[in-house]
Amino acid sequence: MRPEVIDLFVDRLCGIFPKDNIARNTVKNAWNRDDFLLGCDEEHGKIALQMLEHDDTFPNLKRVKEVFRKIKGGNNVISTQQCKICKGSGWDDGLRYIGNVCVQERYEEEGIYGMKYHVAKRCECHA
Repeated sequence: MRPEVIDLFVDRLCGIFPKDNIARNTVKNAWNRDDFLLGCDEEHGKIALQMLEHDDTFPNLKRVKEVFRKIKGGNNVISTQQCKICKGSGWDDGLRYIGNVCVQERYEEEGIYGMKYHVAKRCECHA
């Protein structure tokens, strides 16, 4: 999103939550410098506003990014693209297939007493 669109996004959020005492210019300055928001699609901003208006209070930046990641990741019916690795879940189990052939096994980590466990890692699309 362009900085002026982020400004408008913050203004709209302030309109949705008029009773919250927000330092609007401080929020705008911080959010306009955030690489993640600057890389978001402007159309996703409209969807994010619709989702955030159901919150009880003005969202912090972490919450806003969470909503954009849901939109980008395909966890929501509005999004038409899904990550090929996590299929929208946000978690990478490590399994990779080419056709029906497994070319990479699950991720493993060693726990106590040398036992190995299968683990999932946060997917790059949700990083």
